Amino acid sequence: MDQSRFIKDLNELKEGGYVKKKDYLNVLDGYYRYREDIRRKETANTIVHKAEATMEEPEQNKQPIKTITPPPTQPKVKITAEQRRERIITSIMTVGVIMLLLGGLTLATSNWDVFSSFTKTMLVGGIAVLFGGFGALSEKVLQIRKTAFTFFVLFALFIPITVLSAGYFELFGDWLSFYGEGRFILGVMTAIVCTPIYYYFGLYFKSKLFSWITYVAIVIGYAYLILSFGLTKEAFYFVYAAGNIGFILLYHYKKGVPSIFLQILPLFIQANLILSTLFILILFENQLYQSFNIILTAALYLSMRMVNQRKEYELFFIGFITYGLYQLIQNSLLVEYRLFLIVIIPIVFVVVANFSDTGLKKYYQLANGVISILAFLYITVEGVMLSVEEGSVWLLLGYLVLAGNFIFLSYNSTFSFFKYLAPFYLFCAFMEVYQMSGEHFDDYWTLAIGISSTLSYSIGQYLKPLNRASLFVGGGGLLISFLLSLELAHYGQGSMISVILTILSVRHFLIENGKEKMVTTWLVPIFTFFIFCLLGIKYFPLPTLSYSLLLGSVITLVVYLWQRSNKELATSFISMTTITTTLNFLVLLVESDFTWIKILSSIFLMVVLWFFTKHFNWAIGFSGIQIALFFALSYVADLLGFSLGTDESVYAFIIISFLLLINSEVFHKFDSSSEYPMKVVSHLTTLLIGAYALLVTTSTVPFILLATVYGIYLFRSRKEYEIRYNLYVSLIFLAIGFQYFIRTWLTHEGPVVYSILLASFYFVLNNEWRKRFRAFIVPFSVIFLGEYITIRGSDEEFLIIHAAVLVGFIVFYQSLEKYWKYASVFLLIYFMIDLEEWLLINRIANEMYSIAWFTSGILISLAGMYFYKKLYSQSDFLQFDFFAVFGMIHVLIGLVRSENFVTTFGLVILAILFYVQGNRFLNVLIGKRILQTCSSLLVLFSYYSLLEQFEVPVIIQTELMVLPWILLCYVITRRMWDISDHVADLIQYVLLGVIGITLMIDAIDSYQVMDAIILGSLSFASIIYGFISKQKSYFFSGLIMLLLNVFVQTRPYWGNMPWWVYLLLTGILLIGFASYNEFKKQKGIDSPPLKDIILIKWKHWFGEWK
Repeated sequence: MDQSRFIKDLNELKEGGYVKKKDYLNVLDGYYRYREDIRRKETANTIVHKAEATMEEPEQNKQPIKTITPPPTQPKVKITAEQRRERIITSIMTVGVIMLLLGGLTLATSNWDVFSSFTKTMLVGGIAVLFGGFGALSEKVLQIRKTAFTFFVLFALFIPITVLSAGYFELFGDWLSFYGEGRFILGVMTAIVCTPIYYYFGLYFKSKLFSWITYVAIVIGYAYLILSFGLTKEAFYFVYAAGNIGFILLYHYKKGVPSIFLQILPLFIQANLILSTLFILILFENQLYQSFNIILTAALYLSMRMVNQRKEYELFFIGFITYGLYQLIQNSLLVEYRLFLIVIIPIVFVVVANFSDTGLKKYYQLANGVISILAFLYITVEGVMLSVEEGSVWLLLGYLVLAGNFIFLSYNSTFSFFKYLAPFYLFCAFMEVYQMSGEHFDDYWTLAIGISSTLSYSIGQYLKPLNRASLFVGGGGLLISFLLSLELAHYGQGSMISVILTILSVRHFLIENGKEKMVTTWLVPIFTFFIFCLLGIKYFPLPTLSYSLLLGSVITLVVYLWQRSNKELATSFISMTTITTTLNFLVLLVESDFTWIKILSSIFLMVVLWFFTKHFNWAIGFSGIQIALFFALSYVADLLGFSLGTDESVYAFIIISFLLLINSEVFHKFDSSSEYPMKVVSHLTTLLIGAYALLVTTSTVPFILLATVYGIYLFRSRKEYEIRYNLYVSLIFLAIGFQYFIRTWLTHEGPVVYSILLASFYFVLNNEWRKRFRAFIVPFSVIFLGEYITIRGSDEEFLIIHAAVLVGFIVFYQSLEKYWKYASVFLLIYFMIDLEEWLLINRIANEMYSIAWFTSGILISLAGMYFYKKLYSQSDFLQFDFFAVFGMIHVLIGLVRSENFVTTFGLVILAILFYVQGNRFLNVLIGKRILQTCSSLLVLFSYYSLLEQFEVPVIIQTELMVLPWILLCYVITRRMWDISDHVADLIQYVLLGVIGITLMIDAIDSYQVMDAIILGSLSFASIIYGFISKQKSYFFSGLIMLLLNVFVQTRPYWGNMPWWVYLLLTGILLIGFASYNEFKKQKGIDSPPLKDIILIKWKHWFGEWK
């Protein structure tokens, strides 16, 4: 069958009125289900044929084939234009009904107090009858089914409101009133009246909405019937929940009958059951009775599982039966044995799982595990509260039951997490035995944790599923006990635990492979070290920590020398020895005494680092040897009396730096790889010595000596980066010495003079050394010329000299190559600071202040034009005229304090600069356009500034402010930027809209006749111009503004009408519009849509306009 042909014919039948809509949807749904069944059969046959073909292939060509059944896909029903139209009509109808209701409600409530009780009830009932009559008229006479359904829904909702309002106003007497003793009977009566009507509408319209309302009415009537017997809360909820049995039996025996009510019954039962469950869980008075209610709820969920074959209900059963049994134990005579009975609850799921589906067993196992964890937390907290610092036999039995439960699950479940809980509960059981042992062993609880962990680990090693889990749990417990012993200073117990950990590490080192063996390779030396280190901490004298670290390091070094043939252990032991020896070295740094021990520790570190370097063949070890030698020589200098903080100590450290230089040369002869590691340390120590000299002495000689040391390094250097580094550090030390030498005559000017000397010396060098000096002179002069600004004071002479030096260095920088020219940026900033400070010192008036900045900005811009022919260019490097930027900044600074016509003058200068610089953007068109656009905006600002100088009448101020925007928009969009007509028109639309809104707001605020006349005149002019030039933007903007102007001026006439009148009118119009369209559809009247009519007229009138 041609699928597209069938769908097309079916749509034509529906659109021609030959079949009803509901029949159309039923046939369409059946057809798609039919096509889906055929597709599934074809897929299954294809898979079977492929499997048979595979079985017939030779044995050597067989490949395992994984059959993937594609998931069934629900056919996507395409929404036709007719269906979309019906949805729109339905939405319009709904909105109209809501507006009609709101308007009527407002009308009624605003005059509600004047009606009598009988009149009020009759009014509500009359509304119900009115909606019912409208529904009957729409269904029987007009045959507008959607409209009829909407009115019948309103009719159905007003029926119970009518009955309840009669009870509220006591029309049936005091007893059968809303607050009387027979109020529950009133609820039953309301349900009895409403249910048949809802049931009839549900059958007539085949409506799920009425089906839901029918069930809700039945449930509410049933609830009121139960309440009329005066039961307690628990009894009420028990009977209410039991009422679900009736719905379940109804569905069980009638589920084969085709009915709209039976289709939604399972979902309603589920919702009602959840509602009753929430009531049971939240509202109760007796917890024991509540437990029976919860167990009944669990039974109901289990029955739903049997009737509906939905696995989710069995999951609800798990939760409720658990909570019900817990409440039963907690609130009955069984509470005395709760520590044992609580842990029995998870075992119930093991039993129930044997009678459930195979697919649900894993859920029962998971529930067993989760509830077992909660039971463990519960019995642990309860046990601690009941027997503080004492063991409990019931708690021990509970732990053993939990351990046995998880051992069983480990053998029968795929959840790997259960395998970790079994040894954990064994650990808890052993710790409970320790708690029962009495107070004699209270001080050994960290050791008890370690022994319990060891026993849990040992038992797990004999149970195959628990091998790996017991390792993690037992090993983790041992590590925790080890860390606790360190934290609590139980060093003897920590040493014993380290022995156990060492034995376990050695065992797994021998039996493991791969990553596990690599981990144990490192654990063996770590715990071997802690065995002796913790013993040393317990028994050695001061300095205890240093002696202990040294003892552990010596032992690990001996083991390394013993096991050098075993590469893996040797690597871990020498690494551990290096770490602990370094740690001992760092610990001794903070000690003020024990100088001989410090020297021995440094020497021992050099020995260990030698073995470390040779073992790994890592040259980085030589740097550690150099550091240790530096500290050893420092400790020797301390023994010889060179105390820190004296001038003599500076010379001692300079000698040490020279000895480090000699040591690096000696090591370089034996091992060439030691050159750079030792040089790095030597240079760092020399730099630190220089920093130390800055803190201690003000003499010139130490810095000259340090510069000499680096001169020796410079003489020995062969690579370019070494030459540059040694040269620059030597120049820095010379600069410091020069400052200390010259400060007797010039206190703050030393770095500036040194910069000038370096710049002078630059011109006598060859090109190679100029490149090296250039990288030092530029940053040095930039930094210290800026630093001089902060310390020079307010002397005008030094300020002018500094500005002259800045100009000289700017010229010097511009003579350099490539990017070195950009160093002038910093000097231009310094120059701005000098200029500002000079103006403040001389107290220049605001006008002259601004003119000075304007003048400097023009001069700097001219200087940039001299140095750079273009604003931006790209050759072998990027060239950009930053002088132009600073020139504009100078003008902007001048505008900060400018006033009156000076401000206008400054804005004009800034606009000219932007325009001129834009013309210098020869190769970058977008840059030119941006700058010229900014220039145009500045012209506008200049115009605004000029307006401020005159007294403009208030009534035309807004017009004079916003109307120039039109000219500016034209210049920018049509002259400067080459943009498309569409974008330009769009910008014009937006701009005219903004101008119109601004003028309208101004007219509303003033609310004067002249403003209205001016706005109307401008609107009329815009209409005429738009009509003549055929521009829709001007025409419609003027038209809209003219209409809004009339609308605002006539506000007193239409603003006094009550707002609910608009609601009523809108609701009636919407309902009438929707009903008319539905009526046309029923009668087969065909007319083009309103949207098409409007588009045709629009194209006819404005098709050729811009």
